[in-house]
Parts: sequence; C-alpha cells; structure tokens
Amino acid sequence: MVKKIKENYPVFIIFFITFLLFLTNYKKNTFLVGWDNLFPEFDILTNLKRSIFGVWQEYRGLGLLDGMAHTANLFHTIFIFLLKFFFPLNMIRYLSIFFFYFLGGISFYFLISKLIKDKKSAFLSALFYLLNIGTIQMFFAPLEVFAFHFFSLPLITLITINLFEKPSKKNRLFLILIFLLTSPQFFVPTIFIVFSVFFILFLFFCSWQKNNFKLGILIFFVFLITNSFWLLPYFYGLKYNSQIVPNTKINQFSSEEIFFRNKAYGDFLNVINFKGFMLSTIESDILNNKNIYFMDVWRKHSFSISYQIIFYFFLILGFLGVYKIIKTKDKKLYSFIFAYFFSFLFLANNTFLFTQINDLIRNKLPVLGEVFRIPFTKFITLFIFSFSIFLAGCLKLFLKKVSNNKFLFILLTTFILYLGIPAFKGGFFSNILKLKIPKDYFDAFDYLQKQDENQRIALIPTPNFWNWETRSWGHRGSGFLWYGIKQPILLRAFDPWSFYNEQFYNELSYALNNFDTPTFNQVLDKYQVKYLLLDGYMINSTSPKPINYEKIINFLEKNPLLKKEARWKKIYLFSTIKNRSWVKVLRNPAKIYPPFLFTKKDSIFEKYGNYFVDKETPDVIYPFSSFFSEKTQNDLPFTIENSQEYFILRPKQKIVIPKDYQLKIPSIFNDYLIPVKVSLKEEKT
Repeated sequence: MVKKIKENYPVFIIFFITFLLFLTNYKKNTFLVGWDNLFPEFDILTNLKRSIFGVWQEYRGLGLLDGMAHTANLFHTIFIFLLKFFFPLNMIRYLSIFFFYFLGGISFYFLISKLIKDKKSAFLSALFYLLNIGTIQMFFAPLEVFAFHFFSLPLITLITINLFEKPSKKNRLFLILIFLLTSPQFFVPTIFIVFSVFFILFLFFCSWQKNNFKLGILIFFVFLITNSFWLLPYFYGLKYNSQIVPNTKINQFSSEEIFFRNKAYGDFLNVINFKGFMLSTIESDILNNKNIYFMDVWRKHSFSISYQIIFYFFLILGFLGVYKIIKTKDKKLYSFIFAYFFSFLFLANNTFLFTQINDLIRNKLPVLGEVFRIPFTKFITLFIFSFSIFLAGCLKLFLKKVSNNKFLFILLTTFILYLGIPAFKGGFFSNILKLKIPKDYFDAFDYLQKQDENQRIALIPTPNFWNWETRSWGHRGSGFLWYGIKQPILLRAFDPWSFYNEQFYNELSYALNNFDTPTFNQVLDKYQVKYLLLDGYMINSTSPKPINYEKIINFLEKNPLLKKEARWKKIYLFSTIKNRSWVKVLRNPAKIYPPFLFTKKDSIFEKYGNYFVDKETPDVIYPFSSFFSEKTQNDLPFTIENSQEYFILRPKQKIVIPKDYQLKIPSIFNDYLIPVKVSLKEEKT
C-alpha cells in the first residue's frame, strides 16, 4: 500500500488538494445557485425524461425546438441520480463540480506522464492546469458544461493515444464509453465546434506519426456516431433557431454589449495571462445591498507584484516549451501548438490582425458571430490545456538541468499553489452563489408534483424583460424553478429561444402593470395558462422602485376568474377557474394575415378570439397590425418614408388583397381628424 502511494503520489496530492478546496469552499446548508446552473436533482425522474425526449422542449414556456443540446445532459443527469442516493440535496452540485475538477487534474497528469515520461513535470503541469486564473474563472460561477469540457480534453486525448498505441477491442470500447460519458460538455453546442477542431488536428498528427490514417478517420467517425443522439436533433432545429436566437429582444439588447466586454480583454497581454471579462464584471451583492467586483479577490491577487513575477516565470517556461517542440520536431505535440493558436485567434479579438479576422467572421457569418459572442468561455480551457502541455515539456528539461531538483520541485509546487491561493481561502466559487434557497420553493414543488402535469404555469411578476431573475434572498441568474416542476412553465429565461414566449410576457406584463383585468384574462385564455406562480422574493434589478406586491396580490384576488390555490410564505399559487385544455376544438376560427407578433396587446385576439394564420385565403388582412414592435426598428412590419408634408407606410410582407375585400380604417384619435390617402398598387407579373 505504501509503495503504491509512493508510486502514485501525484494522484493522492491532487485528490488532497481537491478535497481541501471542497472543505474551504463548501458552505453548510447552502446551494451553489446563481448565474447559469443545472439542478436535475430537484426532480431526477422528470429531468431524466426531459433529457431522453429532449428534441421538443415541452416544459420550456410554450414549447420550443431545443436551441441548445439538452439531450446531451443525459449522462450528467444519470450521474446526479447516483449521487442523490448518498448525499444531501444541497451538497450534490458542490460535489459533482469538484469531482469533474479532480478528474481534469488526474487525467491531465496521466496524459503528460504518457507524453513526456516524467512524473514530477507531469504533476507540476497538472497542478498549473488546475490552479491557474483562467481555469478558476471557468469554475468561479460554475456551469457543468465547462466542468465536463475541462476533464474531457485531457481524458479523451489520453484514451485516444492509448488506442493508437494498442488498437485492441477493449481500448476501442473504452473510448466509445468515454465519448458517451463526456457528451454533457456539448450541452452548449459551440463547445462541440471547439472540441471537434482540436480533435481533428490531434487525430491528424497521431495518424501521421503512426502512419495509420484509417484508424484516425474511424475514431472521428465513432465520435460523431456516439454523439449523434444529441447532434442530429440539434442540427434539425438549427435552421429554425438560427433565425430566432439573434433576433429575440434580450439578445438584440445584450449581444453586442457582451461581445465588447469580452473584447476589452482581447488584447495580447490579457490573453496570454488567461484573463477574461469576469475579472471586471460588477455584480450585485444583494444580501449586503452593494455592487462589487464579482472576482474582486482574484483581481487584487493577479495585480500583485509577486503574482505577476511567478506567473510570467511560468509563461516564459511555456513559450520555451513551444520552442522545444518545434526544434525537436516532436510530431506528437504539434496538434497542441495548432490548438493553442486556434484558440488565440478567437480570444485575441482586440489584437492587431486578429481583430480584423474576427470582425470579418462576425460580418460575413453573423450566426457564428452570435454563437461566439463570448469567446472566452468557449476557448480558454483549450488554450490553457495546450499551454500546460508546453509547460510540462520545459519543466522536464528545467528539472533535469538542476542538480538539487527535489528542492526545485518543492519550490515550483509552492509557486503554483501561490498562484491559486485565493481558492484555498473560499474563493474557488463566488460567495454570492453560495445561498440558502427558502423552503417555500420546495413546498411549492411538492404541491405541484401532485397536480396535473399537463397544465401550464406562468411566473409573475416580471419587472423587466431581462431573462435573469433577481431575488431578495441573494439569487441572481437564469433561474432554477423548472428543475423542480414537472408542468410546463413560462419564464423569461426561455425568451432567447422563442418569439412566442417573449410575446407572452409582452402581453402579460402590459396587462399586469396596468392592472387591466379584461386584458389580463384574455392573455391567460389565449396562451392556455392554468396557474400563476407569484414569487414574492423577486426584485426589480433595473430600478430602485420596489415591486408593489400588495397591489398585485389584491389585483389577482379580486379577479373573478382566479382563485388562490395555495400560499407558502412569500410564494402564492393562483389558478384559473376555467379549466384549461391543451387540446382545443376551434369552431370556425378567424383566418388572419400577416401574423401578429411583438406588441403589448393582441388587438386581433381581442376582436376575433382564437385565430390562425392563413396567407392564401385570409378572412381578415391587417396590413399594419401594430405600429410598435417592442424591439428594434428592423422588426417593424412596415417601412416608413418621412417628408415635410406626409408619412408613407408600406407593409414589408407581400399582401395579395382580393377584389371583393372591404377596407376598414379604424379611428386613431377621438378629437382630431388626420387626412389619410390609401393606395393599392398591383404588382405586374
């Protein structure tokens, strides 16, 4: 036993470091909740079902085609299912994140041991891979996608090398298993692009070195096949979602701003120092009622002279490692050089020449520009992974050339630990994400578990259009409610994937903010909403004016079509008296054209009730269904020409008006007459 420990001491040290980080970062009775997060543990069976049948996301608002790759979470959900047997609910996410982190460290250690045959340099480079500031930024506000990606890079690389060295049936089956188990890294499909580019490069150089291109092609083909269970459904919906995602209101308002926040750290020095936008992100510390730098402790640490001296020392060693690879023509490491510069291309979007390349990509391929609007989170792990391999090669030479390398080994270990010292003081995760979720939510989950799962729920209030929620108990992020509720639920978090979900809240918010009971009930009827879940912990993050819950509750209680179903302290559940059925027989519904979108009030539904869009034989044509889109000018359904004497409005969509139709112009104002001239021009064919 002692002999095995001595032989594998790096593994035990990495385990001890991970365990120490858990002890110093776990906060008793809290959940790691906020920013973007996954909580399948809130209802394992429901979330497992959603992962298996994830092509159509029925539970997300009004239902939508998967705009990400939720099916890829299948094996993560199974893993959480196993953890739930042994650990309390609040601890599961802490443990799973640290487990993936540990896997990344030991996988990298064994990979380097395989590549350069030196345990000390393998351990040091693995430690650097774990504790550098770039890695910390990806775990500070953790999302499981990036934790999986962190360990998948070294693990798949290692297993693939083993298969090239010994192409046995056992190694092939093991690689297939690893492909499946690491598929949750592709929950954000842009990671698939990044990983695939690296993997193709890696397979090419492995095939070249071993003179076995047939095996390389076979491995990549198997990689695609094992990921096809999420990849094919994603590609099926890509054409549809590529038109929606960039044009939803939240993305129209935020995409450019997010990109330029990333670009602020796209200069050469910040990139090679692994620094990204999170270091300058200002976040609201709700419990202490103040704004703070989200990574303030890491900002201060990384600006210290001692940190910079040590970091630049390792940076120089890493670049010397690149020089060594090129000089010795070490083909097996060429792919990592290409991967490093591929990552640098997108990270350095504020560096001469690379800026122009990135701008060209964004202008010529706007869809690609949208998916890579946050290049740091997509490329930094591959960037660090490649650099840490360069560092390992140089460390091996460095240790060999020093006579007392035992002392140097301890000194270098101390230096790397110092680079990550805030993590051991509770700064591995953000403290404002370690929160106690009020029991009210779990009581609501338990109650709704007993109700009909085919009834739609809507969360209120929605104080603004942003898709992140802010709550008085400290929470700020995309939300978590749908993980504990089996019914479909309307949330602003789903707006970026559906125009219809966005439009629901345009209408509901307008009615609720104006306390307009008839319009409010009309919206509930139109969208078939059975329950209203009022979260009294919600606060308006964009205004100092508090939400008037007393007035909202009074408005709901006086509504004759609503009844108070239940209450759990600050959480209320109202239900509509009218039974809601998703299958509705429409008798002679109105046929309307063009379709109605992007306004605060659906005047068509108000007049005709349920209707459907019919371009060929509409009963009613609305050339101008609205003069306000709630979005950008490009979203207006008409063009406008302005002169000194008149305005000309022209519908954007081609409208064929049969001769027997009547033109009705409703009154615009009660007190004034506005001269209007109407003309209809028939297109020549």
